[in-house]
Amino acid sequence: MAKGEAPAEEAGGATEKASGGLLGFIIAMLVATVISAVGGGVFGMYGMKSGAPAEKKQEKGKEEPKQPFTEGLNLKALSPIITNLAGPRGTWVRLEAAIVVTSEGGKEDGVLAGKISEDIVAYLRTVPMAQIEGANGFQNLREDLNERARVRSNGRVREVVIQSLVVE
Repeated sequence: MAKGEAPAEEAGGATEKASGGLLGFIIAMLVATVISAVGGGVFGMYGMKSGAPAEKKQEKGKEEPKQPFTEGLNLKALSPIITNLAGPRGTWVRLEAAIVVTSEGGKEDGVLAGKISEDIVAYLRTVPMAQIEGANGFQNLREDLNERARVRSNGRVREVVIQSLVVE
């Protein structure tokens, strides 16, 4: 029996070690939770004090928001532009846009709008569809059209506003 008792005692000792390890793990997790809760509370209290300057910044911001366009600018709608793209074959684009023009010209705005529409058609015929795909492609198209309009108008056109762009 002595031979049979030794393995039984070893098995009992292993059970006690396993339960002791589990109890130690639970205690360690409780201690870590308490430390985390206390640390979060202290951090939260100091964080509440730093929220006051944010309110002061908001009050300063309420004074007067800056407008992107000042007085003396007019919005002139361009006629819808329909043309084919450079590639792939059979790809068409419809672009509806407007231009923001300084009010110096007056009657010349219609002629300027026609010239800019003509430039846009000529530019779009050289652009493949892959170049205007996605957000970056659209942003690049917008920047290119703005640059062409500024050059054509000698700086009178501030921006080309793309209202719709359909590619088929």
